[in-house]
Amino acid sequence: MCRVYARFSRRHFHEQSIGKELKVLDRTTTDKPSPFLRISASRVLTMTRRQAHASPMPRARFASSDDVFQYLLGYVNVEKGQKTEFKLDRMLFLAALLGNPHTGRLTIHIAGSKGKGSVSTMCANILHAAGMRVGIYTSPHLLRWKERIAFAGKEMPESTLIRAMEEVLPFVEGRSADCFPGEELPTYFELTTLVAFCAFRAAGCNAQVIETGLGGRLDSTNIVDPDVAAITPIELEHTQFLGDSIAKIAFEKAGIIKSGKPVCIAIQKPEARIVFESKAEAMGSRLY
Repeated sequence: MCRVYARFSRRHFHEQSIGKELKVLDRTTTDKPSPFLRISASRVLTMTRRQAHASPMPRARFASSDDVFQYLLGYVNVEKGQKTEFKLDRMLFLAALLGNPHTGRLTIHIAGSKGKGSVSTMCANILHAAGMRVGIYTSPHLLRWKERIAFAGKEMPESTLIRAMEEVLPFVEGRSADCFPGEELPTYFELTTLVAFCAFRAAGCNAQVIETGLGGRLDSTNIVDPDVAAITPIELEHTQFLGDSIAKIAFEKAGIIKSGKPVCIAIQKPEARIVFESKAEAMGSRLY
C-alpha cells in the first residue's frame, strides 16, 4: 500500500517545486482492507494544481477557539447525524500539504467502545509525570470544543489553537469539492483532528495520545503510526457504521494495529479477542 508524504512550500504550488520534494513510501501489509488508501504522486500533483488555481475566499478571522468551533460547524459533522463516506485519503492529502504534523513524536493510539477517554487521560498523565511534553486528543467535548485538544495536563492555549486553525485554513477555505480526493470536502472531525496535530507541533510536543473518534480502521486519526496501540472493551455501538456484531466492530477497531507495533487490549468478549489475536499475528505485533 502507499502512504504519501509531500513536503513543499505553502506559498508555491507549481508542479516543479512539488515534484522535487514529493516522497512516496511503499508499505506492504497483509491487512485487507488497509487503513491506508492508495494516492498516486500524479494525483497529488493534479489536485494541488487545482488548489493553486482556485479563487480563495477572504479568510475567516478567529478571535477565540469558540470562533474556530463555529467555523468548523460549517462542515459535515457526523456527530450531529450528518452523513459522509469514511475514507482516509482526504486526511492523508491534507496532512501531506501541512508537512505531516501527526509525525515526529511518540504516539499512543487508543480505540474501543468504552473507557477510551479514561485510558487516554491515564496514559497522558503517565507520560507527563515522566517529563514529556504531551498532547492529548479526545472526543467529543462536554462543554467547549477546546476540551478536545490538551497539552501538559491543561487545555491548549487559545493562541496556539487559533494559529493551528489558521495554518489549516488556506488549504480548505474557498476550495470546491473537486480539489480533494474523492471530490468531497473534508469533515468537521477531519479538520479538528488536523488542527490538533498542528497545535501539538506548534507546542513542541514530543509525545501524543490520540483517541479515535469512530471505529478505528477508517477513523480520521488513523493516519498516525503509533508506537503502541490500545483497545478498550468492545460493545455493540454505532452499528449503522461499524457493523451489527461484536466481531465486525472489533474488525474496525483492530485497524489501529500497525505492523510490528505492540498492542494492549482490555478483557474482551471471545468473539472480539479472536479478531484482535488474528490481526496482531498478521501484522507481526505483540499482543498484551
